[in-house]
Amino acid sequence: MEEEKENLIANEEKKKEKELEDKKLLMKQKINKEKLKIYNERKKKHESEDVKDKVEQDQRPSKEKKKLDLKYFREKDKKYLNKKLQRKLKNQKEKSEKELRLEKIKSGRTIVVVNDPNRIFKPTQNFQNYVNALHTTDKSNGTFASMEHANAFFHPANEFQHRAIPLWRRGLS
Repeated sequence: MEEEKENLIANEEKKKEKELEDKKLLMKQKINKEKLKIYNERKKKHESEDVKDKVEQDQRPSKEKKKLDLKYFREKDKKYLNKKLQRKLKNQKEKSEKELRLEKIKSGRTIVVVNDPNRIFKPTQNFQNYVNALHTTDKSNGTFASMEHANAFFHPANEFQHRAIPLWRRGLS
């Protein structure tokens, strides 16, 4: 019996706790519903204000709109033209600096070339010095007396080197 009483008391307490939780839940739901209503009302007000602003903007005279647009585009155009002009000036400055550097380099060296077609057939000064060190053909100035002497020096008749004939070709010639 006592156990049944205890069970009844426990069940009643559980019911009361459950009722309290349900009441709390209902209260929270009511509060959330009220908050939602307030939020929706504010949102509608803001939307209506935005619509009014748009209507007012649309009702502005088109001339004013065009003037504002023209001012905006003119400012953009000025900025673009300024940037373009700065780039152009920068490029011109770089070119002039480059030309100055090249002129400085060129002015430091002056090369004078004498046009002498016979120069092609003459040996270089270094080669003449080399030949003179080996032996002197002309005692007066150390150069070749004639083209025959030069050819004899460059192509001695008895000193031509011949390579050996390869084995695979020896019987063919």
